[in-house]
Amino acid sequence: MNNPAATYVEETRFGFWFLQSHVWQHHVLRVAINDLRSLFAGPLPEAPVLMDAGCGQGKSFGLLAEAFKPARIIGLDADPHSLDCSRAEAKRLGLDVQLIASDCAAIDLPDASVDLLFCHQTFHHLVEQEQALAEFW
Repeated sequence: MNNPAATYVEETRFGFWFLQSHVWQHHVLRVAINDLRSLFAGPLPEAPVLMDAGCGQGKSFGLLAEAFKPARIIGLDADPHSLDCSRAEAKRLGLDVQLIASDCAAIDLPDASVDLLFCHQTFHHLVEQEQALAEFW
C-alpha cells in the first residue's frame, strides 16, 4: 500500500489486468450477477437504486443494468484510478452512473437510499470489514 493510513488494500497490477479479461467478465462477473438475480424469489423492486460497492473498473455496470433495470446506478470505490476506469466504462456504455470516491466503511449517502447492493470481490480490499457491513445494512 502506498498510504499506510488507507482504509483499503490497493489492487495489484495483475488484478487490474485480470479484471479487464474475458475470463473475469464472462466466467466470474456475469456468473456472480446471475447468482444475485436468482436470489429473488418474487419480483424485483421496480426501477431500483443499485449500488456497486467496490465497483473497480466498472465492468459490472452493463451487466447490472441489464439484469436489474435500475433507475439509478451508483458506483463506489476508494481507489482514484479505478474510478477513472469506471467513469470511462460508464461513458463507453452510455450509462449515467453516479460515482462516489469512498471506502465501503464510510458511505456518504442517506440511510435506506439504495434498494440493491452488489459487492463482489471487494472484501479482501477492505480494512474495516465489520464497519462496511454495518454501512451496507
